[in-house]
Amino acid sequence: MLLAQAAAFGVAGVLLLVARGVMVDAWPWKVTKVLAQSYACAFLAYAWCSVRYAIRDRAADLVVFLPAMFVLTGGTLAVSLKYRQLFSASHASTWVWFGGFGVFLLGLVAVGIARTPEGTPRRRSTP
Repeated sequence: MLLAQAAAFGVAGVLLLVARGVMVDAWPWKVTKVLAQSYACAFLAYAWCSVRYAIRDRAADLVVFLPAMFVLTGGTLAVSLKYRQLFSASHASTWVWFGGFGVFLLGLVAVGIARTPEGTPRRRSTP
């Protein structure tokens, strides 16, 4: 799942960087070319982190990454829902935006469940 996220965000990030005009037209809300290029930074960083943690073998390596990416992905989805008037249901990019972030959010949960070793407490208890 993390590699799929890396691929999706990596492709979008590169397109936002080098094909700004195309992405401005395809974006689910109105953006400028400069803003599209700025978004490229966040998308490429998301992709890079997803690749780096996808190749890790230990569940402990994901302790910081998964919650952070869950908050970022869930927050993006929540804010997008709050400002849904900026989106048009008739545009395919709107469906890709909400569907993609929804799938990635569920994927992060699945990765967290699959990579949590049995018997490992999910929360530290304080004495």
